[in-house]
Amino acid sequence: MARFGGCQLSFKQAALYLTSQLSMLPAVAPGRLPQIMNEILAMAGSFVLPERRERHYPREVKKKPQRYPQRRSSRLN
Repeated sequence: MARFGGCQLSFKQAALYLTSQLSMLPAVAPGRLPQIMNEILAMAGSFVLPERRERHYPREVKKKPQRYPQRRSSRLN
């Protein structure tokens, strides 16, 4: 069995492929099931995503926009 430790897989592409393959299983002869399962496992490597690039800017919390403009003080000290 193939293992992909530390890799990220494309969920959408893998789900589309698996649903298409699994929808055809009722029409397949029982003797071909191991062959089809091996083909599905062999195809899993094509869904591995590339490594993520480093962030250029660190994450930060943005200020919440004010709903109303702030009132300026009429008295100046």
